[in-house]
Amino acid sequence: MSAGSLAWADPIVLEVLVCVCVCMCVCVFADDLAAVSTTRMKIEESAFMLHSVLREWGLTMSMTKTKLLIVGSDEVEDLRPLEVDSSEVECVSEFKYLGSLAESRGGIVKEVGERIAKASRAFGALRKAVFRDNNLSHKTKRLVYKAAVLGVLLYGSET
Repeated sequence: MSAGSLAWADPIVLEVLVCVCVCMCVCVFADDLAAVSTTRMKIEESAFMLHSVLREWGLTMSMTKTKLLIVGSDEVEDLRPLEVDSSEVECVSEFKYLGSLAESRGGIVKEVGERIAKASRAFGALRKAVFRDNNLSHKTKRLVYKAAVLGVLLYGSET
């Protein structure tokens, strides 16, 4: 959604949430929206309703950034692109939402690997300046490790 900043009490936000929630579960953060549905028909209906409401309010849905991820289905009918207002929404096998990777097979191996790699890079960036510095106490190094390395590794994992 793009057209300035919206607050939760704005009528557009409430109307969009009501329209989308009728057919599916929805997660909203800032101007990002992830919609989850149990059937292709419901996702099609919701995408159409969302696009219509956004257009009524003068907002746009970025079709290049909008993706369709089907989890746990190999049916060819489900994997075809979604059509919204004569534009196609690409069907993908993985999608990153708020820093977490969702995969069509429902696995988390790639997500865990990415998190470990990011934490390793964070540790590497601090190795010389912090962890090999003999002037810093073990307590300080431990606090930096918990904040900067474990924080990267575990970010969002409590949800």
